[in-house]
Amino acid sequence: MELPAALPVVIATPEPPGFVRTAQAHWNDLQRSLRAQEDLIDSLVTEVGDYAETLDRLRPYMADHPFRTVADALELMEARK
Repeated sequence: MELPAALPVVIATPEPPGFVRTAQAHWNDLQRSLRAQEDLIDSLVTEVGDYAETLDRLRPYMADHPFRTVADALELMEARK
């Protein structure tokens, strides 16, 4: 029997840390793996939000200046404080 397409072949197990073939995983392994994936996604959403926020702050210093570097923009931001 084939695994359902939504299940990966191998899942990460946070406790103990490692990996297990999904076909040999127990229910608790599947639940812990899902929670670990959800935590990772939450972390990535936060990082993407922080990245977008930073780009919004840089936009006035860079958007109309395609060759200006981030370092240059940061210097300008600091000088305008």
